[in-house]
Amino acid sequence: MTEQTCNLNLEKEVIEELEQTFQSYFSFEQNTDGYVIAIKLSGTSESAFNYSPILITEIPLSIASFTYLEVVDLSNNAITELPTFFKELKLLEVLILNNNPVSELPDYIFDLQSLKVLSLENTEIKALPEVLANQSELTHLYLGGSNFIGFPIVLNSIASNIKGLSLNDIELLPPNINDYSSLNYFSAILHNFKNLDRLQGLKTLIIKNSKAVKFPFDFKTLPSLIELRFIDCGKLRELPKKLGMINHIEEMTLDFSGCTSLQGIPETFINFNVTFLYLNGCSSIRFLPSSWDIGSIHALNVNWTTPPKNIFKTGARKLWITGSRFSSIRGIGEMSNLNFCVMTDGGLRTIPEEILNCKNLEFLNISGNKVKHIPEFLKDLPKLKSIEIGEMKL
Repeated sequence: MTEQTCNLNLEKEVIEELEQTFQSYFSFEQNTDGYVIAIKLSGTSESAFNYSPILITEIPLSIASFTYLEVVDLSNNAITELPTFFKELKLLEVLILNNNPVSELPDYIFDLQSLKVLSLENTEIKALPEVLANQSELTHLYLGGSNFIGFPIVLNSIASNIKGLSLNDIELLPPNINDYSSLNYFSAILHNFKNLDRLQGLKTLIIKNSKAVKFPFDFKTLPSLIELRFIDCGKLRELPKKLGMINHIEEMTLDFSGCTSLQGIPETFINFNVTFLYLNGCSSIRFLPSSWDIGSIHALNVNWTTPPKNIFKTGARKLWITGSRFSSIRGIGEMSNLNFCVMTDGGLRTIPEEILNCKNLEFLNISGNKVKHIPEFLKDLPKLKSIEIGEMKL
């Protein structure tokens, strides 16, 4: 029996052991030679039939048998430390420890010269060792939700390598942030937007729980953005016009959920090819760009007394609004692309006949409003398949 056959048989035994012990909480991938190269041992099951999480406190030593491991995902457990066999995983590229009470990492983790992605979100990590500065292959570091506060200056020596970075609470980005020239994903609780526009290569920008009210007056455009999210930034009142001056044609996601003070979206954002626009909880929104080509608009729990200006002039195919107080949807007939419409739990009293101009409409749900009956003219909508008004259905 060859050494390879012996090793593969050993790995097979370990797989069977882990599957028996952890069932659907354990999953793996193999390369073309049959060696395990990726494992996931998560406290959250991928099976729809397992609802109760398990909390692994110790990493099984048998995992050391997988000598070709490139990816290890141990998220959603109760792990506080890593066993010493990890220093033998010379091919490890991705280590995910999200949602574990681990408070520090042993230095030998940073001796793994193949390590590219280190994810420590929602852990008790407070500090990073200086040896991280020598991790020349590292490209992604995720610290969001951890106990690490501020900017990890230890990364400065490998700044140009970093492509993805998530941080916890940070007041201001350092002036040398433009040294992070490869950064295309950035997520943080950031309270001052100065220097943010120096990240000219950003494709994904996610800001959460910021205390900032506005952007610097000279804020520049971020020309490569395809995903922009400001989540629960309750004091933010306006967006800079230059943020919308993007000329690429890639599909974009915009999410301003929880931005309760945001007044509107600048007209320059019409340049964006938006697939999804999220305005959940944005009760102060008053205007959107006119003739905006959008895939879908989600505005849940918005408490609008009147629909935002131009919302019915967008090219949205899907419109989902809940919790509004307006009684009329006059203007909805301009949404010629609309095929899915949900406006529930609001103050709507009537359905205007102009909705017949929405000839692509297939589904309409206005349950929880003050509409008392289904107008007969809705039967003239050629593609309408279903309408719901509380208990009434067409």
